[in-house]
Amino acid sequence: MVYSHVIGGSLSMDFMTENIAASLYPYQIENIERQIIDYQSLNLAEKKTNLDMCPKCGAIHPRLIRGGKSHSGKQMYRCKECDKRFTYDNGHLTWHSHQPYDKWSMFIKSTLEHGSLLTNSALINVSPSTAFRMRHTFLSFLSILTEEKKIDKAVEIDEKVFMESHKGYHLSSIKGRKRQKPAAGGAYSHQFVSLICGADRENGSYIHAYSMGHPTLKDATLFGKHISDNVFAWIDGQTCYPKMLGEKHCPFKILTDHKEYDSENHLNTVNSLHSRMAGWYRNYRGVSTVYVNRYAALFSTWQKYAGCDLQEIVLKLIQKISEHIHYFFVRDIRDKGIFEDPTAIYERERMADHFINPSDGSIGDSTEYWTF
Repeated sequence: MVYSHVIGGSLSMDFMTENIAASLYPYQIENIERQIIDYQSLNLAEKKTNLDMCPKCGAIHPRLIRGGKSHSGKQMYRCKECDKRFTYDNGHLTWHSHQPYDKWSMFIKSTLEHGSLLTNSALINVSPSTAFRMRHTFLSFLSILTEEKKIDKAVEIDEKVFMESHKGYHLSSIKGRKRQKPAAGGAYSHQFVSLICGADRENGSYIHAYSMGHPTLKDATLFGKHISDNVFAWIDGQTCYPKMLGEKHCPFKILTDHKEYDSENHLNTVNSLHSRMAGWYRNYRGVSTVYVNRYAALFSTWQKYAGCDLQEIVLKLIQKISEHIHYFFVRDIRDKGIFEDPTAIYERERMADHFINPSDGSIGDSTEYWTF
């Protein structure tokens, strides 16, 4: 007897003989079967690319012919409208990557499990610098997915502050600070970055940082684009939120003290989100401030799928990511979509140039490897 499974209208490869099946428990057979189904679905997601538009000339439903293979072995197509070639994954996650989709899926799974760069690089047998670039490519795509978030249910709004971090940067103008030493000026000084959190009581959250120190009215207005009109909100005593909510015709209640809390009026949901976020960031031993929004996107994604099977999460993410065309280069790691840290930004271009084109011929400083 040979076991097989049907998926997507095609028969999967035979994977189990009668002798092997007799030596396993039923739940073990089901587990193996499910893994094969997941891998087949992953491969189908890889092959499902958006070829309805030419990425070179923008022609809709262009006439395409096969155009050979790239140096990395990827299938290329030629557009008959502009006569230019491109790979099948142009603008997708694996574009300009020498790593196949199976390694990417393992890498994403390890990233969601808080795997370090050393762990991830050893898992898929690449260098730490390659793992660093793969991580930020993945986080850049996650940022696109989270930017689509629209809160349309009752929401709690509050900000979570993290001390400014130059992890991976050596700034000669910044005096070193001993570990656990408090910052001068209190929790909302310009040594802290404020992540504004909108916790939907029913359907996830949206988290983003716009400035250092106190959130401003401009920050609140930008954040308000992700909140639907007429949504009831609970806020703390920050003065920037009422005007933004008023412009969106959102009724709100200000809660400045825990004594005002009851079963309905509270900020417990967003405070719980802050607690989980702090634990998440501790796993990375701190996150460089310039990348704080990318890691906020990773945290939001992890929150959205909390309790789901990890392999299922990876499959869903790859399917969603494959629906977007996003061009992300190595040079964009320190340039595209980062938080503009006012004290580190002036040295970022020099550090990026050294990382990509080091003068000594190596990949970059050892400090560059561990920049989260």
